[in-house]
Amino acid sequence: MEDKPVELATELFRVSVKALVRSGDRIVMLLKPDGRWDLPGGRLQEGEEVTDGLERELLEELGVSGSIGSVVYTGVRRREPPKQNVVVIAHLCELESSVDDITLCDEHLQVRLVAREEIDGLDMVRSYREAVKQAFAHLTASSG
Repeated sequence: MEDKPVELATELFRVSVKALVRSGDRIVMLLKPDGRWDLPGGRLQEGEEVTDGLERELLEELGVSGSIGSVVYTGVRRREPPKQNVVVIAHLCELESSVDDITLCDEHLQVRLVAREEIDGLDMVRSYREAVKQAFAHLTASSG
């Protein structure tokens, strides 16, 4: 039997870390200028660890720090070239201060606490919607 040649992966990905910031039974969502809802977070910088990047992003985007909890979602967001595909890693997080202390950066127009039943009505990337649903499922399982 002849060995098959090994194919090298040609698909490139960047890593995006997202925070599922919990406030009671709601999750913090951010409105982008394009009208879509987003989660706090973003791409890792070169050489940066996942939790360090997420802590940095919380400070940059919300002006507050938070404790980084467990990963509740991982997924792939495939995009049309020339945009790069994205591996999304979302952690459940707790703010170390009040939601009232949030100061938005220029990337977002509004902060909103979203309940489980509101998720399907919001315009957002599919992978972020799935991450939020997983966060709610995790919160329900841990409180029950």
